[in-house]
Amino acid sequence: MRAITSFCAAALLAACSHGPTVGELLSSGAYRIEADELRRLVSGQQTENHFFSAERVWTNLADGSLSGVSIGADQRRVNGSGRWNITPRGQYCVDISWEGASANEAWCCFVFRRGNEFFGAPSDDPQSGHVHRLKVRAEK
Repeated sequence: MRAITSFCAAALLAACSHGPTVGELLSSGAYRIEADELRRLVSGQQTENHFFSAERVWTNLADGSLSGVSIGADQRRVNGSGRWNITPRGQYCVDISWEGASANEAWCCFVFRRGNEFFGAPSDDPQSGHVHRLKVRAEK
């Protein structure tokens, strides 16, 4: 199974270290993944999102639902469920309700590819801000 590890979600960009800008990434040979390719890439796959000291892991089910767990630095586990989708413009979006949270975690990002590297950004405008690395790895 392939897992996509997202170190930064679009809504959480301010809390993460910055990588290159969208323009720098595109100048280095990267391209934005279109909706159909992105849907094939994430459907049925596991996603990890690191936010502050919590590791959030969920699986993107083929029907658009997702379920997962958030594991804090204290190893406390909180279950979550929600929906994921790919917009017609090719944004990967998630909306997760974590047990006990007062609000859902909801965000969208464009995904870029350069060789075997993946990056996410809230905008695909070359003049926009920084992108953040996404890791794609094969699991048995």
